[in-house]
Amino acid sequence: MVYLPRTLHGRLYLLSYDRECHRFDDQDLLFTFALRAAMLTDLYLTGYLTDEGGWAYVSDAGRPDDPVLAAACDQIKGAALMDWDELITIGESAARDEVRDQVAEALRNA
Repeated sequence: MVYLPRTLHGRLYLLSYDRECHRFDDQDLLFTFALRAAMLTDLYLTGYLTDEGGWAYVSDAGRPDDPVLAAACDQIKGAALMDWDELITIGESAARDEVRDQVAEALRNA
């Protein structure tokens, strides 16, 4: 059985796999920003984040089932008001580690 994540950030992480080196190449700063942007996109498209005048707000939709997205949602809710650019750049290395661990766990259980 092949594991394919349902989230954008999970699918993006799988794209970082280097087939020649047989490892994930996830240390690039731009890649970590892309992961964070994918997480925010997931939250926005599923209604957990809204945009009001260029500012991101956590909606009243509750919490996402995905633990990585729920943590990102909590982080945004607890932070000062930020625009989307700022949200992409905060916590990007922690986001990479959380996504890596989530994908690794899912691959072990597949």
